[in-house]
Order: sequence, then C-alpha cells, then structure tokens
Amino acid sequence: IYKYRKSPNDGVGSMSGRVTWKPIEGLTLVASDINKHNKYAKDIAAGWYGEESGAKHNFAASLGFEYTPGFLCNKLTLWGYYQHGWNEGWIDDMDSDLVNAGIMYNFTDQFYAFAQGDYLYVKNDQAGRAGANNFFAGDNYHKAKGWAGYLGVGYVLPYGANFEVGYK
Repeated sequence: IYKYRKSPNDGVGSMSGRVTWKPIEGLTLVASDINKHNKYAKDIAAGWYGEESGAKHNFAASLGFEYTPGFLCNKLTLWGYYQHGWNEGWIDDMDSDLVNAGIMYNFTDQFYAFAQGDYLYVKNDQAGRAGANNFFAGDNYHKAKGWAGYLGVGYVLPYGANFEVGYK
C-alpha cells in the first residue's frame, strides 16, 4: 500500500536570523532566532493522541559570546550560550532553556584542551492547568532537566581537519 505524505513544512513562515557584533578585540557577541512552521502539527498531534495539542510554530532565540583576551597571548578562550525555545516539538506551551559554557586553552597553534558544560530544562506550561484537556497537560509531559560535562583535547591538522578526543 502506497500512502502519499506531504512535507510538513511548506516554507512559508519558516525563517532564521543571526546578528554578530565584535565590540572589542577578542570578544564576539551573537544573537539569533529560528522559527520552523509546520502546517500539519495539529493534525499530527490529533492522529497520535486523539486531540489537537500541536502548535504550528516552533520558535527559539539565543544569545552567546566568545572571548579570547589578547592580554593572555590568545591562549585562553571562554564561551557561553543561552537559548530559549517555545512550542518545542510543536507542542503548545512546551518551553525549553539551554545553557552551554566552556573554557579552552591553546598550548600551541595546533594543540588545545577544553572543558564545557551543558544544562537543559524543558517544561510544559499546560501541566496541571485547570480545564486543560489534552495528553500533554497531564503528568506525562510535565518537565525534565539534565546536565552534562565534557573534557577533551584536540589537534588541528592543516587544511581544516580537526581531531578531538574527550570524555563526557
């Protein structure tokens, strides 16, 4: 049996943007956003869970920085990143927060070591809401959090090839 399925994204309503600013030498600030439109999200949610719980737009915005201070001979680099997402997975009111931060030290132009950490928090604002009548409003999709740490070393070969090994 052959079933034709259209693409969930017709392109209209999807977009992304990024602004980069370098206010001083060694410091880069970045702000970005992305919106992905899915015209069938409500139909997909209704098919899976028998109710229209889906959102048509999945949107995220982020802020980040990278800083390599010149007074340390460009040996040390610090970075940080924060992102907030709305309607994750096209589920109404499913929001997320992601934080990533790290530090890297360049022993030579080719050899470096780094440490970084990630934290993720996802919460459905419909959980426990009086009168909320869908699968996602119950305890099944209420909230989750997680974190990870990563240590590693890397080596940069000529022509852009990089090798990296680490432990998470």
